[in-house]
Amino acid sequence: MFKVNNGHTRDAWGVVFVKMKFQIIAILCIAIIFSSCGVAKKDNALTLSNVSNLTNEQWIEDINYLEKNLAKKHTNVYHTITKEEYEKEFSDLKKEVPELKEYEIKLKLAQIVASVGDAHTALRVNLEIRFKDGTNLYPFQLHWFGDDLKIIAIDRNYEKFLGNTLISVNNTPTKEVMAKINTLISHENEQWSKNLNEELIRIPEVLRFLNITKENKVQFSFSDDKGNITKLNLSPQTGKLENMISVEDSLTKTVSMYNNDMNDYDNAFWYKYIPDDKIMYFQYNQCIDRNIAKHYGIENYEKYPDFNKFTDELIKELNDKKIDKFIIDLRYNRGGDSGLMNGFARKLSNITKLNGKIFVLIDKNTFSSGVIACVSLKKITNAIFIGEPTGGNVNCYGDIKKLILPNSKIPISYSTEYFELAPEYEENFTPDIPIEQSYIDYTKGIDDVYEAARAF
Repeated sequence: MFKVNNGHTRDAWGVVFVKMKFQIIAILCIAIIFSSCGVAKKDNALTLSNVSNLTNEQWIEDINYLEKNLAKKHTNVYHTITKEEYEKEFSDLKKEVPELKEYEIKLKLAQIVASVGDAHTALRVNLEIRFKDGTNLYPFQLHWFGDDLKIIAIDRNYEKFLGNTLISVNNTPTKEVMAKINTLISHENEQWSKNLNEELIRIPEVLRFLNITKENKVQFSFSDDKGNITKLNLSPQTGKLENMISVEDSLTKTVSMYNNDMNDYDNAFWYKYIPDDKIMYFQYNQCIDRNIAKHYGIENYEKYPDFNKFTDELIKELNDKKIDKFIIDLRYNRGGDSGLMNGFARKLSNITKLNGKIFVLIDKNTFSSGVIACVSLKKITNAIFIGEPTGGNVNCYGDIKKLILPNSKIPISYSTEYFELAPEYEENFTPDIPIEQSYIDYTKGIDDVYEAARAF
């Protein structure tokens, strides 16, 4: 999303890579990329606006079904929550059903599933809401810069508040608001919850459900860079792109920006040589290619490139060109088939001139097989990692399957295996060089993480 300037301004892990394990993990992640990255079917996200008009009895049947089958099918549903706590949550919900609105039942189900403490076991609230026409949302978009949640897009009537930091919602401090929102998010670490809660705060039903507000109209308090506080009383709006103004509107498109002009297929992975810096830049956004898509019955699978052919071409370019750095960007990668990067990493390890010159960019959006790609690259190439800790854990539950509730047809993913890839990691994959994007540089179109790799 940022500018590439033209001027120049660890030990190998003791991780045993088992081929079969990586093949299995590919299965755990493939559904995640489909739902998170808009690759294929978009039916495993919960839409709050849909009304099914189920009876209380039908909802209770769904709740019973979920309680029984999630406990039965998940490999260890009680690894975070106790059996007693699990059963009590379902029991309480069944008692409350007659008094709850439909969206409240849906969000309570999401909350219960999230309490399992497994990022792959999830009832996902629909997050495809950014600038989407016809969606009833609060008229701004927020993004985390370190511990500050800042406005990066807003209704044009409030343009002067771009860059302001959210400090409270109805006088509830932002930290407390986000702690409540996080109860709806299946996550294993703070990075993944931060990746999603910046979107959920825009949904009026979410704020009402969490008792942050009782009405649609909400008071949001923002602080500018001088500490001046402004309180805006905002109602949700039917979002239209032309009514919004974004920081990115004034930015020049640059090499490390996610290319929204590409279709999903071409944007899965691509590279660009930057001759002035002798940098080969490789953006790896989806761990999926033609063969994997065909295997999983994905529509239009033939539109995806073949990863092996793609990497053969890339390897040839790496061998033929003068390369000072090879940068692999995993900051948009939420998963797919973990085996792809494992094979490519082995190809890279045979290029002696790249020794010590491979840099991998990561952040909180790096998840599932995106994290496993980090493990492969670290083990096989000893690459240098720059950015923020990943949103996904290194050792995690996975090999996901899906439950469909019989009446509401709400889909819930659940894990059937636990994978320990690197025991020394308690949570997420951490960078060798920690870099957080600053808001000031963001407004200038400067990618702090890319620039750190470029200047290394």
